[in-house]
Amino acid sequence: DAARVNIDRSLSYDFKMRDRPLYQLVKSNCLFLQGEVDEPKRLLENAISTMDINDNTDITISITDKASIFISLALILSKQNFPIDADNILQKGKDTFAKTTD
Repeated sequence: DAARVNIDRSLSYDFKMRDRPLYQLVKSNCLFLQGEVDEPKRLLENAISTMDINDNTDITISITDKASIFISLALILSKQNFPIDADNILQKGKDTFAKTTD
């Protein structure tokens, strides 16, 4: 709960923070640990969309954090009994990382 309070507090310093994939990853993990699935799923889907749109901008996110976003979303989809969607997300992640040297 303290992590969620601190991540929400970060918004008071920079409201644009909520649009950053790393914020969405941390917030979704906090919510997921509290038993929620719908909001974490929405946040992670938004993070992936944001990464796709902002690939060539100044928003930076590590390859590890990108992988965590894909894996976390696949986990949530699996928990919701959507294994095909989970596989599709993992494949999208694999395709994304095939373009990197890491």
